Amino acid sequence: MKYLKNPAVIVEPQTDFVVFFDAEQGLLKKSNEVGLLLWRLCDGEHDEESMAEAVLAAYPDANSDMVHRDVRAFLQELQQCNFICLD
Repeated sequence: MKYLKNPAVIVEPQTDFVVFFDAEQGLLKKSNEVGLLLWRLCDGEHDEESMAEAVLAAYPDANSDMVHRDVRAFLQELQQCNFICLD
């Protein structure tokens, strides 16, 4: 399953974090630079596994099991907020 961004969601990168905002739903979510990386990968070309591998490539010292678990949880949270959908 590959992920797509909801075009209604506005993304505002800040210095140390990123803000996701959906004005239609009135939902706001704050995340870190990993969240922004995952958001950028929600392009219809990446699935959960390839996203986790991208995080591991960017952070080679990270624990693989934890990265996979955290990527899954983040994607599920974005789906629940309707910020992303499955393609």
